[in-house]
Amino acid sequence: ANSVTTGTNWISNFVITLTSPVLLQIAGWRLFLAFSIIMAANLILIYLFLPETKNLTLEEMDALFASSVWAFRSASSARKDENCHSVDTTTAATTDTDGPIAEDSLDSYEMTATV
Repeated sequence: ANSVTTGTNWISNFVITLTSPVLLQIAGWRLFLAFSIIMAANLILIYLFLPETKNLTLEEMDALFASSVWAFRSASSARKDENCHSVDTTTAATTDTDGPIAEDSLDSYEMTATV
């Protein structure tokens, strides 16, 4: 899928690069108006169909995209609808190669995420 999108991007850029000088001579300033209208239409489509996914977990994004194509569905409703099991992070079972499973407290560990 990545090679298809990359190839489409290269071909589209190639076609626009070849046709822009000719279209600019024919249409003049109206060429920029046409591109502006296309970009405005894309902005509206993005606003309608692509919801905000900032600060959502993968499970919440899965629930968000699974049920509706409209972006107006909020993240809070996606959190309510998801059928994921909650994970208790207060204790975690770790295996020791020499012995049985030991319970370690995660309270002492600081969990950080890097962007």
